[in-house]
Amino acid sequence: MADSWQQLNAKDHFNIQSKSRLSNIDEQVLSLFYEPIIGPVSFSLINWLWTHFQIEGKSAQGQNVELLKTLNVDLPTLYEARTKLEAAGLLRTYVSGVQGTPLFIFELIEPLKPDQFFQDDLLSILLLDIIGEDSYKNLANEFILTTDMPTDSKDISKSFLEIFHVASDKLQTKPDLISNIGNQAQQVSQKSVRKEIQDENDFDFQFLAEILQKSYVDTTQLNDFRTLILTEHMLYGLDETAMAKVITAATDIATNKFNPNRLKTLISEQYERQSKSPVHEKVAESDEEAVASTNENSFSAKEVALLNSVKSYDPVDFLNGIKQETGGFVTSGEQRILRELVSRQLFSTATVNVMIFYILNDRALPTLNKNLVDTIANDWSRSKVNSPESALAEIHNHQKGRDGGSHSKKRTQSGAPKRVETLPDWAKDDYTPKQPAQSLSKAEIADLDKQLSELQNRNSEEKGD
Repeated sequence: MADSWQQLNAKDHFNIQSKSRLSNIDEQVLSLFYEPIIGPVSFSLINWLWTHFQIEGKSAQGQNVELLKTLNVDLPTLYEARTKLEAAGLLRTYVSGVQGTPLFIFELIEPLKPDQFFQDDLLSILLLDIIGEDSYKNLANEFILTTDMPTDSKDISKSFLEIFHVASDKLQTKPDLISNIGNQAQQVSQKSVRKEIQDENDFDFQFLAEILQKSYVDTTQLNDFRTLILTEHMLYGLDETAMAKVITAATDIATNKFNPNRLKTLISEQYERQSKSPVHEKVAESDEEAVASTNENSFSAKEVALLNSVKSYDPVDFLNGIKQETGGFVTSGEQRILRELVSRQLFSTATVNVMIFYILNDRALPTLNKNLVDTIANDWSRSKVNSPESALAEIHNHQKGRDGGSHSKKRTQSGAPKRVETLPDWAKDDYTPKQPAQSLSKAEIADLDKQLSELQNRNSEEKGD
């Protein structure tokens, strides 16, 4: 069953399930941490679902029409609110009976605890961007609880076996009931983990761990930062070996503790040092494939060349190529925008590159704008854009609607800029990087220093006169 609001019906039934109950602290976290990110409609939806589950338990069920009336929204808005909850890790949606009348199953996931939330790179970055540094610090001061023990205090607490007696034979050979239920609980716990981003390029975590085993890095930490590592890999194109080097550099050699913020900083600094127009070394599709693609999708030759180009670069490299062609540079804000977009796992990196090209080239904007990126991402997500080809087709549809379908007159005054299909020089097959200016010899530098010194002396004498 396709997943979009067009497949929803007001009469569709759903039931609500959860493996936990919502505590008082969970309710505070939902209100203070999650609501700024998911928005008021999604917040009202998750509250409604939790309230019904808390009251009715496993028998909690309903129809979409109840949600539409309660939230006072339409089906597209309800769908968007639901998907925000899914992306934030608060809800999992299943569907059964797709051949007949569909039944939706909403599995409620308890929100992260405050300390877990602050360690989640994606959620914490979004929250900081929305509420600002002062409010973010206030939340941290309020919810990160610490104990303040005197320096001379000594822990005299008793251990479990000092107070309670458990037969040693039962500890060595656990009863089957204990083992079976323990395994069942472990499986449930694993399934409740927030959905991680999937790596479209088959990033090999096992290989990464094998490389790091030769270093001082504690590889057991890797899984906790899986989403961050995959996001940075997809954004900057770092392979397992390069990622291992950066992870090692971001790990404290004394404590073996990995610093995720240090990782992002190091990768960003490394990119900025190496930043230059990408060399066109990657092999494009053959001419026969390009012609076939042109005929099948009605793309022009230049658009086919663009499609080949977006598949050859990672988003930051692609953005940098366009920026340098126009004399600009990639800002730290643009890197954050791309990191957030890629981490949402809505589109492939090639599709993200089409969006970059559309914003900077077709719309002639100097930088990526977060609001515009979010607007396009929402529009493409609703339109089921799932490839660079479908992204380009969606741009065509948008431009036809904007121009009223008329090709008799060219837009010359108001409105958005006309679409330009010209590829940047660095993306063309015959591109040759510009040769850097030759360095001056030591003798030439010494001669220039001498002339500068004479000029300064002459100026000083004239002022003295």
